[in-house]
Amino acid sequence: TLNTPNNPAARGQVVVLYGTGFGAVQAPAGGLQRTRQTVTARAGGVDLAVVYAGLTPGSIGLYQLNVQLPGDMPPGLFQALEIREGGVTANPVTLAIR
Repeated sequence: TLNTPNNPAARGQVVVLYGTGFGAVQAPAGGLQRTRQTVTARAGGVDLAVVYAGLTPGSIGLYQLNVQLPGDMPPGLFQALEIREGGVTANPVTLAIR
């Protein structure tokens, strides 16, 4: 479901983000093409575990980033989510967490 203030993600949940421009990927392994460079994510002042960063299976040029929200993460409806790869931080997006 779409993450909005009316539909926030639960702490402990994996959130899937989609985007473009994540760069080169590794050779397919198990059907997945992961990014070559490490991708990190941070929201609400907390580092998030990146479960997967790479091309979205079945799509062309669409990348997917799966992040695990910690169970003790502070809730907030307008948390700034920052994604960083190769020393570059993308423009932040808003994440709602209950």
